[in-house]
Amino acid sequence: AEQEWHYLLPVVQANLNQTPAASLTSKSPMELFTALNLTTPLDVVVVGMKKELRESDWTVKDIPKNLDKLRASLKVMHKEVLEKNATRAAKATEKYESSAMIMCLGPTSTNVTIPSCS
Repeated sequence: AEQEWHYLLPVVQANLNQTPAASLTSKSPMELFTALNLTTPLDVVVVGMKKELRESDWTVKDIPKNLDKLRASLKVMHKEVLEKNATRAAKATEKYESSAMIMCLGPTSTNVTIPSCS
């Protein structure tokens, strides 16, 4: 996961740029420029989630504890994704392996049928 951080970093940076600022009367720059309701790139990531989102109080003394909780949560989420991908890959492999067939037609010829992946 650490090797793929550069893919997520622009989304995180854009999200930070959409954060309401006290100097803008608690409005985000994009909200003021477009007069649209506040949305962030991370809204796309959580669309369709049925889990409740929680806010964290990020005071200076709580940062290490909150980071540890966030890292643990991301580790669990990453494990779930890997398990689902492995299950999906195993089902696909099983499906295609069971459909490959070799028929012996005689002492000199063989008919091999391999399913296409498309």
